[in-house]
Amino acid sequence: GGGIVGASLALSLLRREPGCSIVLVDRATCGSEASGLSAGTISCLGAGDGSNPVADLCYRTLTFLKSLRTSSFDFQQGGALLVATTPGQQAHIKKQMEDSIAHGYTEQQWMEHADLRKFEPALSGAVSAAVFTPLSCHVDPPALTHTIVEEATRKGCMVMENTPVVSMERVAGEDRAYNVVLGSGGRVLRCRNLVLATGAWPQAAASLKLKIPVSPVKGQMWVTEELLQGEGLQNNRVLYLAEAAEYFAKKTSRDDVTGVPAKVTHTKGGTRLTRHGYGKQMSDGRFAFGGDRVPCEGDDYTVDESGIAASVAHAAELLPAVKDKNLLGSWTGIMGFSKDGRPLVGHLEPLGLAGVWVAMGFGAHGVMEGPGAAEVLAEWMCTGETPESTLMAYFDPCRKDGCSKC
Repeated sequence: GGGIVGASLALSLLRREPGCSIVLVDRATCGSEASGLSAGTISCLGAGDGSNPVADLCYRTLTFLKSLRTSSFDFQQGGALLVATTPGQQAHIKKQMEDSIAHGYTEQQWMEHADLRKFEPALSGAVSAAVFTPLSCHVDPPALTHTIVEEATRKGCMVMENTPVVSMERVAGEDRAYNVVLGSGGRVLRCRNLVLATGAWPQAAASLKLKIPVSPVKGQMWVTEELLQGEGLQNNRVLYLAEAAEYFAKKTSRDDVTGVPAKVTHTKGGTRLTRHGYGKQMSDGRFAFGGDRVPCEGDDYTVDESGIAASVAHAAELLPAVKDKNLLGSWTGIMGFSKDGRPLVGHLEPLGLAGVWVAMGFGAHGVMEGPGAAEVLAEWMCTGETPESTLMAYFDPCRKDGCSKC
């Protein structure tokens, strides 16, 4: 897969093992799916004591971005505000902040009332409090993916676009060798390490008699015309809404009967469970916002106009200038969600597939956690040393709700 995860892994491997042979295969073009259609926001709490795997992966992602040779992907580090509008949301995000600061994740600041109004005048009075994270940032996702692919290519990676994978099979008589059959003329690639980073589409793994529990979930985004000075967020900041975070801390959307994974906003039938929202002030003045996470089929790119309207209304509650702006467009992207809402990253040797690795199930956090996870996976593949226990417990692909043989 040639999305943000696969591309980051290719580059990370070549940085550690210059001259190694790597082929990056994508059925379409690199960054054309969720990696190129997301908001591209990255929440960062700083470097802590290793007890928060999400924060640790995000910090690794930030470090990875800053290591790239060019910043031609509109890197904007104006920080982010996680905002609360109810006493319950306020209590939830404050406790979450205090707990993480106690573990060394100190790049956070509590704000409320007059201090918050002064810091971000564009917010409405409905916002009662917020956590500000100054290291948080946002990027142009397609430009970032292309930047990573180009750097990997310069280091010797072969990129094969518009090349579907027909099947994958173990080479008879060899413990760690696989043939990957491509749709372009039946070409066969032989490899000792095979990494599956195919986003929301795990079907190709069936040829290995492997089941990867990832479901397609549709995210919707929209963008406004330019917000004038004083109307939008200062310093091109990111805005995160706390409503869904509070909901998921108490309840789950997961329903194994209907195949709905954790951390989505709707049931299989389309009933809304909670409102999720995030936005970013772009460097050209436009404002981009998204939030819905709707279970769908793997080829459903239709835009739900009623969902867009609800999302615009939600954003306008917090950023009033939005309601008077014209929408320049809206779109959907399909993300791969695991059953429990945690990524699936690592070696599938426990399933009898030595040399087969997976990096999938990032849900809405592909850009946020993906490059950091790719760094961890590259180190694992090159050294043979498994990541520390907290990270492994978080993304172990062979956990109870993880990958299995079929």
